[in-house]
Amino acid sequence: MTTFTAATVTQIKVWVYGESPAAQAIFQGNIYVSGAWQAPGTFTVGTPGSPSWGSITYTGSWNQTDLDNLQVRLIRSGINVNLTKCFAMYVEINNNPPLPGDTQYAIYNETLGKYLGADGIADEVSEVWQSYSAWGETSGINNINLSPNTQYTYKVKAKNEDGEATALGAGASEYTLSANPPTVTTQGATNLAQTTADANGTITATGGENATTRGFKYYQSSDCTGTINDKSENGSFGAAAYSLQLTSLTANTTYSYKAYATNSGGTGYGSCVSFATLAETSVSLSTVVANPTSLDIGQTSTITITLKNTAGNPVVGKKITLSSSRGSTDLITQPANLTDSAGVTVGYITSSTSGQTTITALDETDSVTLDQKPTITFTSP
Repeated sequence: MTTFTAATVTQIKVWVYGESPAAQAIFQGNIYVSGAWQAPGTFTVGTPGSPSWGSITYTGSWNQTDLDNLQVRLIRSGINVNLTKCFAMYVEINNNPPLPGDTQYAIYNETLGKYLGADGIADEVSEVWQSYSAWGETSGINNINLSPNTQYTYKVKAKNEDGEATALGAGASEYTLSANPPTVTTQGATNLAQTTADANGTITATGGENATTRGFKYYQSSDCTGTINDKSENGSFGAAAYSLQLTSLTANTTYSYKAYATNSGGTGYGSCVSFATLAETSVSLSTVVANPTSLDIGQTSTITITLKNTAGNPVVGKKITLSSSRGSTDLITQPANLTDSAGVTVGYITSSTSGQTTITALDETDSVTLDQKPTITFTSP
């Protein structure tokens, strides 16, 4: 004997295996429960020679006492009732009957004020109706794109095959988990110059919440030690690659950096990578000046070379070589020193032959020919 707790039985189904000539006889049945006979229902069974199972269903809320006196009655009536035959019968008692297949449900995220879509995002203004199985049955559906450590309340409504819908039911609430720090990787520097470089990183996972800050910690060392410098940006950043330019660097110097990103769960860091800025070179801001530019043969002109980078700063420690367009006709004294702290070095030229000559200065350290090429005229006294 099966024992039920109060109000646990919600469905009683009577099954009959039989046959009935529908046009000649009526084959019905009903049950006696809770002290009364319930309204009879008609079985759909097979025709003579082809019996089949048919059932009638009663729904309600019954306890053990109600079921102690359960009775079942079959009724044959109409023309040729003897042609209606019952070969077998049993009673099915269900605690949790299956949900009707034609019933559909809509899920409402009350916290966001939106209905849940089939994609798991609560961004729908109107109901999205789906069957119980489509919503994942007992496993449910994962509501995505939520904020961490936040309480969300859900309500459900249902509608039948006729389109009649219920109101939203009672709510159930749950908190999302707290966010984890983002996962970040560091990539090598690109677009290297004398005083700038592009640092590169990637947020590979948000940790459950977009980062509010992403950037780089960089150092004037090869291993991310020493004084910390920061280059960052604020916003809402998902999983993606990003790049920021590091500026005001020193030429021909080793630097290192690591990418990072921050959300409410903390800060995640990538590995440390290093790079070296380019050495400064002489460019068009450099000057080559001859003084004087007109002199007698046998006299000497001083050639002053001043090296400056694109920022206008002196370029120090470069070897300069001078040449004359007349070759060995002119006597050149090469600069004896590398460019000094002002970016300056000096050479000389004299000649025993009259005429014009053009001076070319080569930054031999960087293999760069300077733009300015002064012309000197030697005349006979």
